[in-house]
Amino acid sequence: MRVLITGSGSQLTDPLTHALGPRGHAVEALPHASLDICDLEAGRAAVDGFDAVVNLAAANSVDGCESDPVLAYNGNCLGPMQLARASRDAGAAFVHFSTDFVHGGLDDPPDYFSEDTPAAPVNVYGHSKLLGEAAVAAVGGRHYVLRTSWVIGERFLGYVRDSIGQGKLQIPPVGHASPAIAQDLVAVVVRLLEDNAEPGLYNAANPPATDRPALLRAIVQELGGDPDIVVLGEDTRPAARPAHSALGVPRLASVGIEMPPWQESLRRFVAGEPSLLL
Repeated sequence: MRVLITGSGSQLTDPLTHALGPRGHAVEALPHASLDICDLEAGRAAVDGFDAVVNLAAANSVDGCESDPVLAYNGNCLGPMQLARASRDAGAAFVHFSTDFVHGGLDDPPDYFSEDTPAAPVNVYGHSKLLGEAAVAAVGGRHYVLRTSWVIGERFLGYVRDSIGQGKLQIPPVGHASPAIAQDLVAVVVRLLEDNAEPGLYNAANPPATDRPALLRAIVQELGGDPDIVVLGEDTRPAARPAHSALGVPRLASVGIEMPPWQESLRRFVAGEPSLLL
């Protein structure tokens, strides 16, 4: 299988490449500067000859989206729609990442949000990602939209390591969600593509749900630091965040993908061990 990664440079690029390559798949990665995903004709030229396209390009700054909605809707809705069209027309599978931030606005939220739970975003970023989901689904073709949250990759671990060195990690108190360990998240992509799974929307995160302080303390401890360096600070960010957005993953289980607990996957990731999913 020939796989094109668009928007390379995210913390999922290297894990995805390392997961696909040893399984005999050819991978090419295009950085943001090499492809404007809003340009349909450029997208068609880029995806020609590939069997699958994994889109990592997005407007990911939550506060930046709040201040620049045009950037948000171009990066998170128009661009994915055009790239999905190009992929469909080329006969390539299309994988796109969304977010738990499509949730957060329900007055009486469930313990875990399923793919069928009504979405209620509380900021421009979440709304733009929700419209992007709908746009990709409307294009059709063999598409996979993965809602994920709190992605823990090597870049984030590097940030935590730096904080351990400084003796303090201050975080806002808001957030109760299901983290996603990067190597498991890319393993989901590989499994869906290789198994030719049913297209559509999938939640993709590691159970169980936790709050952000508990997650960060666990990461610090796994990295050999003192979890007491994690302290809560005032949340002064301009865009609202979901207080609770934990993703349930029964649909992945229905296609044979059982997400491991994040504690075990975090340990394996830090230790350099492979995902249990591959």
